Amino acid sequence: MNPEIFETHASNTFVEAFAKGQHALAMRGKVGQMWRMFEPWKDEAKAYRLTLNTYIQPLIEEAIRRRDAKDIADVEKEDETLLDHLLRDSKGMPWHKVHTERNTNGAQIRKYYRTN
Repeated sequence: MNPEIFETHASNTFVEAFAKGQHALAMRGKVGQMWRMFEPWKDEAKAYRLTLNTYIQPLIEEAIRRRDAKDIADVEKEDETLLDHLLRDSKGMPWHKVHTERNTNGAQIRKYYRTN
């Protein structure tokens, strides 16, 4: 039996949410377009996505802050991350903060949507 600290460690909660979210989405794929009939009261993948967002959202916000603080075009190609590349290509595109919600762990999640 693993100690509780092992079960609640950030790396384990991320991997567990990722794997269970993939499983939930794979089940939807297996059922096809009728998947909503099998989840009438609850989105089975939502809780896992919200858990993943607690880890991913700060990385995205930090990259956006870096992009706005200095021009990502100045970053050399070998130092550029995939996120830097995507942000550089989307610079100037309007992104609007739509709303803030809390995930199952109580962490705040901000969702951004492109308007055009």
